[in-house]
Amino acid sequence: MEAQRNKLTYEKMIEILKCLKYLRKKILLLEFEINNYQPLVTGEDIIDHMNFNRNLTDCERTDPVYNTAQIALLYGKETDAINIQHKEELEIELKQLQLEMARIEFYLSLLEEKYGKVLKMLYIEGCTIAKVAEYLDVSDTTVKNLRKSGVNMLIDMYDSVSK
Repeated sequence: MEAQRNKLTYEKMIEILKCLKYLRKKILLLEFEINNYQPLVTGEDIIDHMNFNRNLTDCERTDPVYNTAQIALLYGKETDAINIQHKEELEIELKQLQLEMARIEFYLSLLEEKYGKVLKMLYIEGCTIAKVAEYLDVSDTTVKNLRKSGVNMLIDMYDSVSK
């Protein structure tokens, strides 16, 4: 049972490493969206929605000026609340992704250089095993062994913090 747990943990770590490029891209996209935030919902969207879903009781009110001002005020507050909530959700997601990225990069930096270089070349730069072996002037088998050892060291780091 212990060997199966380690195999799953190893596979999970490989998936984390494979997602590094995607994670960086997602962080950049979220930073852009937050820095150039456009409202998710406009007042016109809310008015269109309410026109479509108008109740008969809305038509029976007697003071149209008061009702229009009241409705406009409510729409403004509602759209502001929706847009603030949406931007906060983007910021929370960005912070979580940045934290995970920083964690992975920090753990990679703690590895001995040869292990970190192999993992970075394979999973961040997207090199093949053959390309890494050629660059490091070692065999494919050595690269595979360095990868396996490096991944296991990362697993140990993750496990030591989560205990």
